[in-house]
Amino acid sequence: MESDPQYLLFQLATDCYALDIDCVEWIIHLPALTPMPETPLYVVGTATLRGKVVPVLDLRQRCGLPASASTPATRVVVVQLVGQTLGLIVDDVTSVSGIPAAAVEPVAARVQHMPEPRLVAGVAWHNDRLVFLLDLAQVTSDCTGVLLEGLSAA
Repeated sequence: MESDPQYLLFQLATDCYALDIDCVEWIIHLPALTPMPETPLYVVGTATLRGKVVPVLDLRQRCGLPASASTPATRVVVVQLVGQTLGLIVDDVTSVSGIPAAAVEPVAARVQHMPEPRLVAGVAWHNDRLVFLLDLAQVTSDCTGVLLEGLSAA
């Protein structure tokens, strides 16, 4: 019997979001950031992580939510996508959980009110909460070229 796909669950504002655990490299506290000029507002800078310069995105702003001050619970989820390492700032990491594929539904009309619904690959009820499953390729689609150019110029 095949096990359920595993997701990293985390908070952005009052909502629960998830990323496929296979994309997650590690989770860290918010490091010192160096600003990157001429990038979208949600690209908050770069950090040197394990000897590598990594662009860091504020996932709240990327998802169209208002920016928020960091707290002791704020984390950076470091992900790998097509050979690119990125950091995603989230409000709090809550768990790693299996969510059955059969429980995932397409983004319904009730979720279309979100500022960036195209970033959500699906929704699922998990432990009595609605979870928004993010499409990492869509989350990074508008900024990957800018980030690569900015890093090569640094």
